[in-house]
Amino acid sequence: MTNDQKTQIISLRKRGNSLAEIASKLGLPIGTVKSFCSRNHLVAEAALDVESLRPQLSVKDGQCKKCGAPITSLPHHRPKLFCSDMCRLSWWHSLGRADWTIRKEKDGIMR
Repeated sequence: MTNDQKTQIISLRKRGNSLAEIASKLGLPIGTVKSFCSRNHLVAEAALDVESLRPQLSVKDGQCKKCGAPITSLPHHRPKLFCSDMCRLSWWHSLGRADWTIRKEKDGIMR
């Protein structure tokens, strides 16, 4: 990858172009563009705006589903639902087995 291509990737990514669009415009493999952006912490500006508008999961203001303790989630990660493994396990075990699948589907955990 040339220095010119690197500067083009940076400018295109800042304008909000996707990795696939950048790769096709520059004639590079998408993996090369993706790894360059990842190593240089390049995120599309449009992607930042979408993340701020995306609704959070049904966690009440960052509280544990079992005990209600405050939870802080890492940016760009799925929000945590429980403050600890103990709360997570006790919450799931408090449900009957038949409720597990219904609860998973309702919370969007089933994939």
